[in-house]
Amino acid sequence: MPKNTTDMTDFNPSRRQLLLGNRGESVEVKATANAIYPPWAVELENQCTSCGDCINHCPENILISNPTSGFPEIDFSQGECTFCQKCTTVCTANVFDLQQQPWELVVEIDDSCLLSKRIYCRSCGDACPERAIQFSLQLHNKTDIVIDAERCTGCGGCVAPCPADAVHITNFATVDNQSFVERSVATSTVGVESHV
Repeated sequence: MPKNTTDMTDFNPSRRQLLLGNRGESVEVKATANAIYPPWAVELENQCTSCGDCINHCPENILISNPTSGFPEIDFSQGECTFCQKCTTVCTANVFDLQQQPWELVVEIDDSCLLSKRIYCRSCGDACPERAIQFSLQLHNKTDIVIDAERCTGCGGCVAPCPADAVHITNFATVDNQSFVERSVATSTVGVESHV
């Protein structure tokens, strides 16, 4: 049987760069614009070594490696973040700052929500551990979704249970200059509003 000569301890980044086509030139790795990083990751783009320790130790298995940058990102379709801080304890780089807020994320519900079609569904609200998503019955069997921004932690627990893929978690920094309330009401026929 041939001996496996591949040993990751001899990993040479310049070989990887050569295979990626830059022939040893310096490459600045940029993260994906809509990427959601692990909570408290304030220096990820500057300090992360893409070692994968946080991904391998995430008990919820929601961290994935971005195929381009190698940085860890959250995949809320796999589950929610429980803010267990495991990613912060296994990281040997100076990526995380527990003195900061975990992140600034907003919940967006688009027009594919079953309630906008007057089909009974409360999957997102039932899955929300903070009870930040409530439902308000209106006239003519219309139900409005009310998102309490004070209670929402951005954990993503509401994303995977949605049968219509209508629930999205977005980094607040990527939202345009309109306030979240105005943007939600303007873009959603579901009647989403935020109570601050």
